[in-house]
Amino acid sequence: MYIDEGKEGIVYRYGDYVLKIYHPCSRKERLSEDMVRKLTKIHTDKFLLSLGLIFNNTKKFCGYYSKRVVSNSLDYISDMRLNFLYNEIKEFEIDIDLLTNNHVEINDFVGINILYDGSFYMCDPGSFLFNETYSFDELKKINIEKLNRFFIDEVIGKDCSNRKLNNIYNFFGDLSIPLSNQLTFVERPNETIRQFVKRIS
Repeated sequence: MYIDEGKEGIVYRYGDYVLKIYHPCSRKERLSEDMVRKLTKIHTDKFLLSLGLIFNNTKKFCGYYSKRVVSNSLDYISDMRLNFLYNEIKEFEIDIDLLTNNHVEINDFVGINILYDGSFYMCDPGSFLFNETYSFDELKKINIEKLNRFFIDEVIGKDCSNRKLNNIYNFFGDLSIPLSNQLTFVERPNETIRQFVKRIS
């Protein structure tokens, strides 16, 4: 079943999987055959990495498939409690360690790539790059900062004014520190995201 289409290829649903088939005229895919093979060997819970390769009838690599998640609306995200958010972020941080240890950098951590079905997931394996330029510590810092910015911009500060978003950033301060560590110091872990934002703004 057809889902969506972009410059790189067409996305289909097939049972419990999502397939990305590259356009035949695509000159450069974000994920090469070699990169997809590497990603299939990394097993994460929150990042929906590619599970396998797809070949056309001439046995030429033409795409990949990953786990399908049926996403629910994020309209009521501000009603989530901070202790729930803490657990979700902690799981992402565990996956960040795994990705970093495999020299993987998160390249495109944006709202359109997040899915929610009672838990959060990051889709689009093409958003990840193998990067051996940085040390493990440098790469982890980069990945943690991108993860933190995502959760502040797209979850905690979703639909907030610039002023409120600045207040949220000021509250958390150093983005190189895992957000779960910072959330442990929140005075009222049972309050909702909406209540938290109102209190610190």
